[in-house]
This record gives sequence, structure tokens and C-alpha cells, in this order.
Amino acid sequence: MAELWDLRDEFERPTGKQITRGDPIPPGYWHIVVTIWTVTADGRLLLTRRHPDKHWALLWESTAGSVQAGETSREGALRELREETGLEAEADRFRLLSSEKTDRLFLDTYLYLCPEQEPALRLQPEEVGTPASFPPRRSRTGSRIWRLPPWPGTGMTGRRSRRPPPPAGKRPGTKHDGQII
Repeated sequence: MAELWDLRDEFERPTGKQITRGDPIPPGYWHIVVTIWTVTADGRLLLTRRHPDKHWALLWESTAGSVQAGETSREGALRELREETGLEAEADRFRLLSSEKTDRLFLDTYLYLCPEQEPALRLQPEEVGTPASFPPRRSRTGSRIWRLPPWPGTGMTGRRSRRPPPPAGKRPGTKHDGQII
């Protein structure tokens, strides 16, 4: 059965119209996509590898997907988490972090604070591959940060960029020949 998506107006209100997954979203309409960041009881960030047959194969990702027709954003996020990982999120541990509008979708990002250190996963094999969890580190200000694995071919390495040193006699952050170094 084909997956249907509800179309929304620019203010995220339902329009009563639907499209089938894979069809282009008509101009003037949007649909909702959700992503869920799962953090275990010991503070580790849970990610899975993308399926080898999907676009961006074998790259690490958080749980994500499109909200289906008739679902709210929260219901879609809970369903995606359950389908892809087998995790059943309790309402009091599931929070909306952000919602942003792009040219054709609303992206809602959720945080799931999993009560277990090593949750029992039941992965959806046609969607996701190997899971892994990544421990947090503390920044200089005491905030938790995660060093994520690299995304080959994207320039995103998961590490701080290493710029070449500034020319002799120049301080970083100052203009030199019209460019900030």
C-alpha cells in the first residue's frame, strides 16, 4: 500500500489534500518530516547506519521519517522510533526540540531520553543497519557535546577543522588582503 502524506499550508495548517510518497510536493504546500535524537540513560547518543541500498548508504543517522496521513508530528515521530529501532518512548521522556520550515517541508526535531543504558533494539532491516552509541564529552563551558563519526565525501569530518596557520606577523581573526584569517 502506498504511503500517503498530508499536505500543509505555509503555517503548517492541514489543507485536506494528500500526496503519495515519491510524488513531488506541489508549490505552495509542505509536509512534515521528523527526526529523533535518542540519548541513553548514561548520556550516549544512539545512531544507526543507513541501509546499503538507500541514498547516502552506510552513513550514520538519527531516527527520521515522514509523518503519514492522519498523524500528528508527535505520533509520526513515535511511530518512526518504534518502526526503525523497536523502542517505545514514554510520553514524559519525549520532547520537541525544534521545528523549522524549509522550502517544501516542516522539520520537527525530537529528543528521546531513553531510561536504559543499553536498550534492546529491534531494528527494521529494510531501513537501518548497525546501531552504535557515542559517549558525550564536556565542552569548556561544561555542556555535553558528542563527537560524531565522519560523513565521507561531505567534508564533515566530526572533528574541528584544521585551518592553515595565518601568514607570519598576522593574528587570527584579523583581515588580511580582504579575507578574515
